[in-house]
Amino acid sequence: KKTLLTECSIMWIDTAGSGAEESRDPNTFSLYNETEMDLVGKVVKKLVGSGISPPQIGIIAPYSAQVIRLRVQNPEIEVNTVNAFQGREKEIIICSFVRCNAQGELGFVSDQRRLTVALTRAKRLWIGIGDSPTLDGSRPFSAMFSTLEKKGLWQSYWDWYND
Repeated sequence: KKTLLTECSIMWIDTAGSGAEESRDPNTFSLYNETEMDLVGKVVKKLVGSGISPPQIGIIAPYSAQVIRLRVQNPEIEVNTVNAFQGREKEIIICSFVRCNAQGELGFVSDQRRLTVALTRAKRLWIGIGDSPTLDGSRPFSAMFSTLEKKGLWQSYWDWYND
């Protein structure tokens, strides 16, 4: 298994089986995912602990409710939507995809252009976080997952909680 920062430039952390469910903000009706927010916090802590400075890290999420919550959790790190990161880069990008539901509903997360923008914002390391059973219904995600699994660039939610 490849490790963060030392042997890879791309990694997926799968929240499948973790109980991560998307939630809807009662005021804005935008979506957020608390399990993914917790995992983003653990990844950021590990990156900063290994000597990466917060300005080198960017966090991307597709929904404003997730972005707002991640900004509160990570005040020293730029957190924004996919669209706001278009044309910009950071050394390390962490993407929280939020969607996790039994119906496999992706909304605009299924837009291949958004995934392409999200994937191309990182200079050194891209870390995707999300629920593979939900996202796998989208052909671009399915193709990416297949490649990452074959190359050993896949980690489980549980890898981050059994350290």
